[in-house]
Amino acid sequence: MSRLSADDLDTLLRYADSLRESRRHGEAIDAYRRAIDFGAARAPVEFALAALGAGQEPPLAPPQYVREHFDAFANGFDRHLTVSLRYRVPELLCAVLFAELPEHDLDVLDLGCGTGLCAPMLQPYARRLVGIDLSECMLERARERGGYDELRCDDIVSGLTDPPASFDLILAADVFVYVGDLAPLFAVVQSVLRPGGRFAFSIETNEDADFALASTMRYTHSRNYLERLTAGFGLRLEAIERHAIRQEDRIDVPGDIVVLRRV
Repeated sequence: MSRLSADDLDTLLRYADSLRESRRHGEAIDAYRRAIDFGAARAPVEFALAALGAGQEPPLAPPQYVREHFDAFANGFDRHLTVSLRYRVPELLCAVLFAELPEHDLDVLDLGCGTGLCAPMLQPYARRLVGIDLSECMLERARERGGYDELRCDDIVSGLTDPPASFDLILAADVFVYVGDLAPLFAVVQSVLRPGGRFAFSIETNEDADFALASTMRYTHSRNYLERLTAGFGLRLEAIERHAIRQEDRIDVPGDIVVLRRV
């Protein structure tokens, strides 16, 4: 089968995405499969198919998908989140965290920092603030916002090559929706987090599976899964709160705000 031009292939993929977002899942599956036949990169399209139940669910979103998705939306990202989706994770997460965090002068790591929405809230507590993200375009917005001592364009697991016990606080705001299997991340967090340090994050929730990939192409996680990971990696639960963390089609999306502490 012949390949489409880049423009035509991009049009087909946008069409498939619109069908998925309109919940016309059967038609979306057909369109995504045509895109593969016509030469689309397999990993991002197979991820979309898995989100529609038409393929094997991977343990995390492909880095290529995450990078391209956020590079494309970097310029209007903050307004889209806060206005269109009523996104509240940074405020909710920091409110719960700082209620449990009397210390200041901390070495802080912002995982998946994006455009730096958390930076203004973290700065008063930080001696050093490091951000890491896969999208260079998002990091450019974070540089413009300011507040970080270091910004890294890298994967949030393989990019954490810091020496053991480097950070007092690790934050992951709306990051785990792109990671299904959290065990590798918990392992590296446990390594670079100092004893007594906090690990604060948000999840979108489900009540059944350890993790599941939704048709929105975002992972959900269960509290039971988090409890097993917490115990297995030498962490202790300090706080967990259920909130509406954003909206999807003007419907509240439930999520948990979680603060753990390394024993």
